[in-house]
Amino acid sequence: MFKRELIVELKAAGYRPRAWITYVRGHVNLALHTLMARPEPARSVVAHGAALCALLFAGSLALALTDGLELGRRLFLSSALWIGVLTAWVLMHLGLLTDLAGRPLQRFGWPNALTLLRGATVPPLIVLAEARALDLLAIVLAVGALSDVADGFVARRSGPLSRLGVIMDAMVDITWNLGAFIAFVRAGLLPGWILGLIGLRYGLLLAGAAVLYLRRTALVIRPTRFGKATGAVISIGLGVLLGNRLLLNGGRIALSPSTTLAGMVAAALTLVAAATVLHVLYLGAVAQRTGRHPKLELVERRTIGGSGR
Repeated sequence: MFKRELIVELKAAGYRPRAWITYVRGHVNLALHTLMARPEPARSVVAHGAALCALLFAGSLALALTDGLELGRRLFLSSALWIGVLTAWVLMHLGLLTDLAGRPLQRFGWPNALTLLRGATVPPLIVLAEARALDLLAIVLAVGALSDVADGFVARRSGPLSRLGVIMDAMVDITWNLGAFIAFVRAGLLPGWILGLIGLRYGLLLAGAAVLYLRRTALVIRPTRFGKATGAVISIGLGVLLGNRLLLNGGRIALSPSTTLAGMVAAALTLVAAATVLHVLYLGAVAQRTGRHPKLELVERRTIGGSGR
């Protein structure tokens, strides 16, 4: 996925089907070789994944005892499967566990562990939203936001920054933000078309990044000022929506002003989401016309939480 030599060979072969098979096989062989050559980092990754599963089991057990077996079981099974996928992805890209100068690192590291924790909260967001457990949903959102802030802070303070951390942070941010919007739609806090706009935006970003990388074997990923600004607006909007519903459910705000506020915030978020899609199309047009690498905002540094690394 991120090995330049394999991309060069794929490009030279004209992206034919057989070339894609060779490309995938090359990455699989490379990943297996890296796992055999670096057992200590591999054990560290597996240990962090196992620790997350243990933490998840404890939380799911508590939920099952208080809110019913079915909810706790659904939360545990979906989240454990997702943690397995995340852990496998990291193991497949263990070769990226180096500092920015390319020197191998022996430990997964706390910054990457916090990023993995944020990624693991995606299924709980959706499961709790479907169950209308908004109090618990607010807690999970807070955990995701705090871990997003903490991973960048810890990475800068403890160092060194890792190539794996930079890429994983971007991918987890996209996944987590999509999960948050899915959760808000499932909880009835946002209309479905906003999720469609957000999904379109990230789909265009990922597709555009893949095309640029395959064509040029290099890609610059960095946040833009527009992305930061819209991320801050979205973060505030989601927080206001959830807080508004919790106040309504607690009888601390009347139905009429609560409904009006929710409608206005949803309209504002729709406008912002549409603007982000147009922004992505603009970046793509600039890249196509000038041949330069655009500032692809793959990481929402301030959406819901966010510091980045």
